[in-house]
Amino acid sequence: VTDARADVVLVLGDADAPVGEVASVPPAIALLTGPATAATVRDCLRRGYFDVLVEDDWTPERLARTILRARHAGAATRAERDRYIAMLGHDLKNPLSAILMSVQLLRGRLGERDVAVLERIRRAALRLQRMLRDGLDFVRLRQDGALEVRPIPADLARVLADAVAEVKETFPSRDIVVDAPTELTGSWDVERVGQIFGTLVLLAVVHS
Repeated sequence: VTDARADVVLVLGDADAPVGEVASVPPAIALLTGPATAATVRDCLRRGYFDVLVEDDWTPERLARTILRARHAGAATRAERDRYIAMLGHDLKNPLSAILMSVQLLRGRLGERDVAVLERIRRAALRLQRMLRDGLDFVRLRQDGALEVRPIPADLARVLADAVAEVKETFPSRDIVVDAPTELTGSWDVERVGQIFGTLVLLAVVHS
């Protein structure tokens, strides 16, 4: 079983050709066919496996106990990770807001060249804000099973233009032509729609 959405992952491998490295979540149990040496077992544990069972140990009772221990360990690891993501998101929210406020205050005091640099700083800060929001959304989705949508009055054409500008900063030599009305006002979740636009434009540039 190799479904990353599972509580526990079972990986079947040969004792003479150990399986590759795995992530700590979900926890993985290596099931090795054939006789395995202590060095092979240690190598599997070093590669990130929660536990290793050789073929002689594949009894239903032993496997069930190992899966239960792995499931409890995985739940504890996920809870700790979610707490860290939530703490990081809240701790970085105020500094990023301060950066964006400072950008807004400086915008009317600088020349055209400096304003362009300021705009790149603004977009970078907004991108970090979205990354933090995605992390918090990930935690909420795991805990509540739902995502919050925050529609606000906005111009969708401007959201698209900002997404294209971000991609252009990474690929300045690529020509990106936007064929859209000059204005598309409505009520949108700007950050989520902007993320969708940015991903689509980035994929188009990378794969063309």
